Amino acid sequence: MLIFIVKKLIMDKGKENEIEKETEQEIMELTINDRIGKKVKVKCFPSDTIFILKQLISAHIGTKPEKIRLQKSYTVLKDHISIEDYEIKDGSSLELYYN
Repeated sequence: MLIFIVKKLIMDKGKENEIEKETEQEIMELTINDRIGKKVKVKCFPSDTIFILKQLISAHIGTKPEKIRLQKSYTVLKDHISIEDYEIKDGSSLELYYN
């Protein structure tokens, strides 16, 4: 029984470190342009996926995330890939299209 408690404390301590690592990330601000005059600024983490970014955008503009397509120049951004994997930096602009 004592061994289980010690393992649990060690595991819980590891989770705290993961939470601290998550909060250490810098928040970045992206500009989303829908090409018909609406610009939205969204704050997110670089580790967020594109789908999480779509959810944040949909909260601002009132459109379902499934109806949004994001592009960086001619590259269509896929939902399961993170923002940092696309090498999108703080202050970058993305194009928004409606499906």
